[in-house]
Amino acid sequence: MKCDETCPACKNCIKAGQQCPGFQQNLRWSNKYERYPVPDASTSTSSSSQRSKGPEPVLGNQPLTENLQISRDFNSVGLGNLFDDLHSAGSLWPFDLSHSNGTPWTGEDLPHLLLSDLEIPLSLDHLPTNLIQHWFQFVCPTWSVFDSEVNYNRQLAQTSWTVSEPVFFAMQAMSAACLSETLPEIRGSLSYLRQQAILSISNRVSQIRKPGSMNVTPDLAFAVFALGTSLHWSTPAQPEYPWTQLARRLLTAWQSGLTEADSLLHAYFCQALTYWEMLQTAMEPQSTSQKLNKKRRRHQERLKQALGLPRFRPTIVESPSPGPEPSLSALAGTRPNSWCGVSSEVIEAFTQTLELCRSACRRTTSGVPMTIEATSAAMCDVALAHELERELKSLDFGVIISTEEALGFSVHTQDDITPLYHLLLTAEAYRHAAILQLHLSFEDLGTEPQLTRAESLLSAAMKLADLLKEIPTDSGSSTMHPVLYLCAAAGLTFDACIDVPGAVEDASILPEDMPLDPFLADDPVQNFPTFGCAVVGSSVAEVIEARQLVRERLGAIQKRMPQRVRSGTLQLVDAMWLEYDVAHPGCRRSHWSDIWSRTGLGIILS
Repeated sequence: MKCDETCPACKNCIKAGQQCPGFQQNLRWSNKYERYPVPDASTSTSSSSQRSKGPEPVLGNQPLTENLQISRDFNSVGLGNLFDDLHSAGSLWPFDLSHSNGTPWTGEDLPHLLLSDLEIPLSLDHLPTNLIQHWFQFVCPTWSVFDSEVNYNRQLAQTSWTVSEPVFFAMQAMSAACLSETLPEIRGSLSYLRQQAILSISNRVSQIRKPGSMNVTPDLAFAVFALGTSLHWSTPAQPEYPWTQLARRLLTAWQSGLTEADSLLHAYFCQALTYWEMLQTAMEPQSTSQKLNKKRRRHQERLKQALGLPRFRPTIVESPSPGPEPSLSALAGTRPNSWCGVSSEVIEAFTQTLELCRSACRRTTSGVPMTIEATSAAMCDVALAHELERELKSLDFGVIISTEEALGFSVHTQDDITPLYHLLLTAEAYRHAAILQLHLSFEDLGTEPQLTRAESLLSAAMKLADLLKEIPTDSGSSTMHPVLYLCAAAGLTFDACIDVPGAVEDASILPEDMPLDPFLADDPVQNFPTFGCAVVGSSVAEVIEARQLVRERLGAIQKRMPQRVRSGTLQLVDAMWLEYDVAHPGCRRSHWSDIWSRTGLGIILS
């Protein structure tokens, strides 16, 4: 008799005159070795996904250690149905960082996460953690000059992403920016992550400004550098927020309450800021170097005293926020730096050189009347060019390394792809590039007696190209090379190759049916005049080969960078050579940064 489950009593039992025992399921005993049917895969996947979609709180403005349950409600952060697209790109997500039972990570669990002990997953479960994992696997090696356990970028990320809200969101924003082109649906989350990173950084900065508040911490400095140097990965235009100024002010505030334990990290970020400001100087014509302004002011005072000039309005614009200048002793122990290699000194000199050369070229082409102010400024710049050249030639990178090791610091990268030798070559290339830029912009600088000015410039450009050629394409140091290839391209002209009257015009104006880049043609030498080829031909071929090296290397570097950073550099090189090749030999040429501004090419150097 089957119970009909009616209340208060079963009607079937009442008719039979029995007391209803209540509804019970029938139990079926299984025999030994009996096989049960395997559940359908779609049913299993559906039930598993339902268990993993429980909404959890998102990180807010509270301290991260008090609210560390990361959200899995992806619709609330604008991710929508991102799972299907990410499953199709399984190679991007080789690890599953979720608990096996589907419960969320908590503050007690996350610090014990070991990236080396992760298991191969069957499906994507937690997007924020996978973005973090993508940062460690792909972003960090691309973002750093070298990558190993001695890379401070990796060390700081490993120790702070689970306990620092600014770092947590900044790392995710960097990963999302790299993936936004290959995974279009992640663009919505990119905006959210970037806003959260900026908000968390702003909250921390506002707390530091309060009287009696805590000092600047390494994780905050790391978040500012991480986000500030990667915003252009998704937004081609320069960010409106003055990130370099914020970084400089944070380092200044940090220096006032610096502990001995954080001294190396502070020096590391000061060196990193030197490289960041160099990139900003190269990409922004309005940027100024504080050290160069001080040198200019000193030379102007000496010039006025020597010539007995009256006081005139200074032409130097002071920046409102001078930055930290750590002593040489504080810098010991931070080499090699995963931003600027083995020498921040050569990066600083290169920055001053870029600004000085751009100023000289602008003064020449602007047609400013030769007043006392303009004349004195031009004379001061010539004196500064001589001073910078002496400073660059006096740099000895071997002595720098030996000094570090004598103080007990081992200088190594622990990176097989990027050994220390690559960083030494890169530093030497920056020295050569700076000297080449000075000689291109200032004719007053002397040349070797047996060479003409054109021959000296071409020789310097070829030496720079040879230095860069020694560094393999896959070296991590290549992230520092785009600006070096631009400098080399500026000196790779045919002025010293063709010295026959009228030959330059014949060599430069090529037929219309030639490829866009005539220097990559099968036999480009045949386009040049036949007379004098016994002497001229080899030199022309060397310049063409060097130009091809520049194009190939820039193309290889761009393939490693995020999508939005890839466009423009090769077009700038082509525009530069096109303008240089049609100009008459010996005439003053535009600085490559002026060509950049004039053509409107949106290029990014990092």
